[in-house]
Amino acid sequence: MKNLSVIAPAVTILYETAADCLATKLKALAPMDGDGDYILYAKADVLFFDDGLLCRLFERERTVLGSLASPMAVLCPVADGDATLESCVCEEEFNQGLSRLAERMLALGGRQMEAPAPYAPKEWRRRLEAYRVSVLEEHLDRGVSIPCFDGVMVSPLAVIGAGTEIQPGTQLRHGVTVGRHCNLGPNTVLEEASVGDGCTVNSTQIYRSTLDESVKIGPFCHVRPGSHLCRGVKVGDFVEIKNSTVGADTHASHLTYIGDSDVGERVNFGCGVVTVNYNGVSKSRCVIGNDAFIGCNTNLVAPVTVGDFGYTAAGSTVTGDVGAGELAIARARQVNKAGWVEKFREKNKK
Repeated sequence: MKNLSVIAPAVTILYETAADCLATKLKALAPMDGDGDYILYAKADVLFFDDGLLCRLFERERTVLGSLASPMAVLCPVADGDATLESCVCEEEFNQGLSRLAERMLALGGRQMEAPAPYAPKEWRRRLEAYRVSVLEEHLDRGVSIPCFDGVMVSPLAVIGAGTEIQPGTQLRHGVTVGRHCNLGPNTVLEEASVGDGCTVNSTQIYRSTLDESVKIGPFCHVRPGSHLCRGVKVGDFVEIKNSTVGADTHASHLTYIGDSDVGERVNFGCGVVTVNYNGVSKSRCVIGNDAFIGCNTNLVAPVTVGDFGYTAAGSTVTGDVGAGELAIARARQVNKAGWVEKFREKNKK
């Protein structure tokens, strides 16, 4: 059997569909000898069946696993498949279609095999936990370090480089690629994210974004979709980045929001910097050049550009462009009024 497609009901297992998980397991078992294009229609329970039983599914070109009243899986050539099962929106609809398909395959001379009964919820949870552990053990075999399995949930389709360590409470969901010699966690979430070699991601959530090599981020950061952190970027606690490119060796150490921005290399963000990207109607971008220094509590009101080596004074609200090598001061001049406190308190004495 050369080519195999897997179709299963819309059940999520370790952040992947049951079909994707089952296809990955069957590929590892390598049961596909010979030629031809085949489809395996299967309930989610089949993922947890004994490997030997799964391999026996492929001894004939048409196989029904389980009874006609409650089939667990049906294997058949693509030409005999049922396209309606691919678009089933609920498990009940899928089960009904699977029974009709099983009846047709047996009428065409297919073989019937006994299968375990459907799992009760308690048994399902036990089998799922065993599967979670097996996925982690496979990564151990590939050189990934997981000192403690507690709370670690890794998609079976995640790619993790050797030498990477995963700490407790970390979730690697669908679409995740992690390089070599990284440190992830504790309590980190990655989803549709790519992390380069040598990164540290501590107590941080990253979605649909890319980290190049040697990025350090966390704790308590949020990288939202469309972000790209280039080599050597350092992001500290309570920083949020959204739909932005942050250039190499740029630092944002704490309490900063970088949204809809194009940031150059070696930029320093002080504490409390905000790129003000939304006016209630539309969003605009900030552009920050190389080697810029953004002082603490600066508001950059987009659209605005800070040139190379541009500086902003602490506490400034910048609404106009800052040229290369310029210092922008956008704050009220300080005035000290001698004796004001004594007069105020005397006036308001009870």
